Amino acid sequence: MPRKARKRPTAVKQEVENIYCVNCGAIIDEYSGVLASPDWYADTRFVHYCRACQQRQFEDFAETMGPAMAFILCCASYNLPFIPEAVPRTAYEDESREMNWLAYLQNLEITDYRYRRDGEPASFVEGITDLSVIFGDNFQKDTRFATGIAMDKAASRAPGTRAQRKNWGTQDKWTDEDYKELDRIYAIISSERAKAGMDEQTEFTLREICKLQLAYDRARAAGKYDVAKKIYDITSKMMENNSMRKKDENSQTEAPKLDNFIAKFEKAGYVQNGKILPYDVLLRKLRGDHAKYPMSHDYLDFIIREILNCMRENMGMGKTSVLPAGFQMKPKCGEFEPTMSAAEKKTTRDLKLPPMQYEPKPPRGTKQSKGD
Repeated sequence: MPRKARKRPTAVKQEVENIYCVNCGAIIDEYSGVLASPDWYADTRFVHYCRACQQRQFEDFAETMGPAMAFILCCASYNLPFIPEAVPRTAYEDESREMNWLAYLQNLEITDYRYRRDGEPASFVEGITDLSVIFGDNFQKDTRFATGIAMDKAASRAPGTRAQRKNWGTQDKWTDEDYKELDRIYAIISSERAKAGMDEQTEFTLREICKLQLAYDRARAAGKYDVAKKIYDITSKMMENNSMRKKDENSQTEAPKLDNFIAKFEKAGYVQNGKILPYDVLLRKLRGDHAKYPMSHDYLDFIIREILNCMRENMGMGKTSVLPAGFQMKPKCGEFEPTMSAAEKKTTRDLKLPPMQYEPKPPRGTKQSKGD
């Protein structure tokens, strides 16, 4: 018996300010994300990965387990229905794999199975889930794992994860521990540069330095100090040539690079897959991108009034407890906190500021007061 559909809004709940991709940190919205079933996305309503990261994860699955299983895994991971009609015709062609998942999402939108009757997005269980139907009679519900299967018995298993082998290569016959050490070294030396954004050349150079550092540690641990010194000299020279030493960082400021700007724009959601959003879409996002200040609007009024009082005293005038109409600002985009915090109230008490009074605003069309 089918489950009774639950009535839930298709938009994100108002109390959730922003939703971020759990991998790249980009803001997820209707353009960069995928609206999902409320069954497992009740509060955020969007899949927890942005579209670009979903595509990259699909490629990981496709390379490891094949494109057919990749579609099933991604649909299950994101709680989206698996609909065979939406699978791209080029699903099994390696040269077109890079866009397969994004094409599936587009195709899914035009099927009759994307949304339920109540208007909510369909979930994974509302698509085809029977693997015996998907893969034919080769797979049954009671199929079990091979007996004796274990990680250490997988003879064909290569050291490291697929991502580690992709990032570091396999030419030096590294072990699992070596790959972990390379990741650790890279996390240390790239931490500061990652904040400002890195282009591909910088990342490549940092990874080469990590490899040299690992070789240096190996040689030193083996007592091959002559070899270790040669590796150290090579590493130092490479860092010098690429201005990666501390004294190089202090003596010169690297000019901003276009790749760094693009990376930041993509993280902010203004760029997708290296391309700026269409004008009308970008304009809506820019209009909705408002600053948020860590203070209340009432506290700001106190600050403005005291600045005006300072000016009045400098001109030989007395203080006033009234904020002129011309200096009364009305928040338009929720940029200030709605109420004063305990710390703000304490500050006004400690400074012995009189209660705030507001000059009545003149009728529309008349000139507003800027002070006495």
